[in-house]
Amino acid sequence: MALVAQLRRLLCFVSTAAVATTLAIWNAREVPQYRDFDAITFLGGYLKSGTSDFMATLSTSTTPEDLQTQMEIPRQSFIIWKSPDLPKEALLFHNYWMKMEPNLTRRIVTDDECRSLAERYRCTRPHLKGGHCLVEPYDSFPLNVMRADTCRLLVIYFYGGIYMDLDVHWMRPIEDWFNFSASSGILFGNETRRGYPNPGYCNWFFGARRGHRCIAITLDEIVERYRSVGGIINVSYEHFVHDHTGPNIFTVGMKKCGVEPVYSRADLIRINIWHAHGSVAWNRTDSWTAAREELWKK
Repeated sequence: MALVAQLRRLLCFVSTAAVATTLAIWNAREVPQYRDFDAITFLGGYLKSGTSDFMATLSTSTTPEDLQTQMEIPRQSFIIWKSPDLPKEALLFHNYWMKMEPNLTRRIVTDDECRSLAERYRCTRPHLKGGHCLVEPYDSFPLNVMRADTCRLLVIYFYGGIYMDLDVHWMRPIEDWFNFSASSGILFGNETRRGYPNPGYCNWFFGARRGHRCIAITLDEIVERYRSVGGIINVSYEHFVHDHTGPNIFTVGMKKCGVEPVYSRADLIRINIWHAHGSVAWNRTDSWTAAREELWKK
């Protein structure tokens, strides 16, 4: 009888894990790095272990709830800065988020880690594959903000969770409006005004599961656009950052992936969260637009 019970648990586990793995592979069908996905590791680790260890673990930790957790957007958030020491104003936003969302892990990703992730990434489009496809454009970008734009995608691609700019202010409990179990596995908003002919999607707050193909499509689009100009980015016009790494490229990536925004402009700027400064006046002194103007003077 004990053997029959063990076999039943084994059959139940394999069936459930097979469904989770199939969904993971479907979501990552263009993403070779998705071998890091927890559901696959979860199953593979047991298959490599001895039968007794497998069955012992099966009876304690292998539940549908465990597998469901693996398929959710992780409850963790990231901000990006050049070092672990945040500017004074950014630290105020950072500490307030930690106070109001104790169950949402929050971490600072530094420039060094960003560079490491860029080196680790492998493009998914066949004609872009081979070697470290992203690190060349990453190192060549004329402004640091372009590396920050790229890093936010890399962070969510490799870790999963929520990215937000330094100056995003908490307004409402995140569990009230952010669906970590969304079937699409990715959540973002449309930050343009209603009726605007060319909608632009928000890249300063978004979340996704680890290895999400829409993030990979957007990263590949950055490489594609860089190569399309022979690695020489025209910096003479106002929106070159937006077009190569910023909101415009994020919008293109999401549209190519076929996903729709779930948040409106109002949701992003006053109802759920508040973007205090944005690119124009962040910290009044450290705006990337000032760096762009310095570049124009050269």
